[in-house]
Amino acid sequence: MYSSKNHDGPGWEHSMMFREIRQQTDTVSKAFYSGRKSGEELADLIKKSKLVYISGSGSSYHAGLIFQFLLMRCGIPSMCVRASEFESYLPVTPSTSGLVLFFSQSGEGYDILNALKVSRQRGLQSISITNNSKSSLADGSDASVDIGVGEEKSIAATKTFTGEVMAAIGIYSQVSSKPLEKDVNILGKHIDNIVGRSKQLESIAGNLPKRIVILGNGILFPVALEGGLKFRETAEAETESYPIREYLHGPIQTLNKEKSVVVLRGTNESGPQTLPKEILSLAHGIYTIGSAGDDNIPIDSVTFELSPILYTIPLQLLANIKAYFNGLDPDKPSNLRKVIN
Repeated sequence: MYSSKNHDGPGWEHSMMFREIRQQTDTVSKAFYSGRKSGEELADLIKKSKLVYISGSGSSYHAGLIFQFLLMRCGIPSMCVRASEFESYLPVTPSTSGLVLFFSQSGEGYDILNALKVSRQRGLQSISITNNSKSSLADGSDASVDIGVGEEKSIAATKTFTGEVMAAIGIYSQVSSKPLEKDVNILGKHIDNIVGRSKQLESIAGNLPKRIVILGNGILFPVALEGGLKFRETAEAETESYPIREYLHGPIQTLNKEKSVVVLRGTNESGPQTLPKEILSLAHGIYTIGSAGDDNIPIDSVTFELSPILYTIPLQLLANIKAYFNGLDPDKPSNLRKVIN
C-alpha cells in the first residue's frame, strides 16, 4: 500500500500503470498501422453506410467519441452510444444498411457482447476494435481490428485507450485519404518528451484538491472525459468534464476554492480556447495543457487528428502520481475489475 504521509513504498514511478504509460511510445504506432491496414478493406463499407453506430464502455466509449468526431468531419453520419444503452438507441425495425463499430479492450464484457447480440438481431454489420483478437467480440463480429498493444495489467486503461484511438485514426486515414504516417512515426518521440518530464508534474499533482474540473473542446472533450475517469479510478477524485464554454451554462455555480480546473488548450480547430474570466476568479487553481509556450504542462505541437494522444498522456501521469500522494495503489482500485460481467 502506498503512503500519503511519508511516501513509503515503491513510489508512483514503479507502478505498473506508469510502466504502461511509458510503453505508449511504441504501442501508438503499432495500433495505428493495424487500423490503417484493416482500413483498406473497411473504408468503403464505412463510407457507404447511412449511419455508423459506435459503442463501448468506459475508456472505450471515450475512444469511440473521438472516432465519431473524426467521421463527422469526413461527412459520415455517426453516433457513439454507451454499450449499456446501445439497444435503446436502435430502431425496432431490422436494417441491412447500418454498421456498428465496437470498441473494447478485452472483448469479453457483458455490455459490449450484449450490444453485439442486439446488433446482429437487428441486421447490422459489425466491426470490433479490441486488444484481444481471440475474444468473443472479435469472433462474433463481421470484421475485427487487433490494436496489438500487449497485455495491460493495471486496471486503469492507458495503452489500450490510446491503442483504440490510434487504430481508429488508422481507419480514419483510409476513409479520409489523409496521409498521417509521417506524423505517426514521430509521435512516440513526442510522448517520450512528456514522460521524460514526469517528475515536474509532482508539484501540480500535489496541489490538486479532491475535486477537479477538466475542460476541453471538440476532439479534446472526450480526452477531458477520459482524464476525469482516470482520476476517479486511481486517485478517487471527484471530477467533472465539460467543453470550455459549456461549463458556464450551469455547472460553474458549484465552482469554488475547493476545486481546481485543468484546461486542455487545443488548437483553433478544437474550438474557442480563451478561458472565461469567471473561471479564473473562482477556482482553487488553473492548470493548462497545451503547446502555446505558456502552459503549465507543455506538450509538443502535432497534427490535429493526433492531438488527443498528447493531451491524454499528462492526465494519465497526473492521475498515477495523485493516487500515490493519496496513499492509493493505481494498479488495483478496490472497487474495480478489468472485465465487467
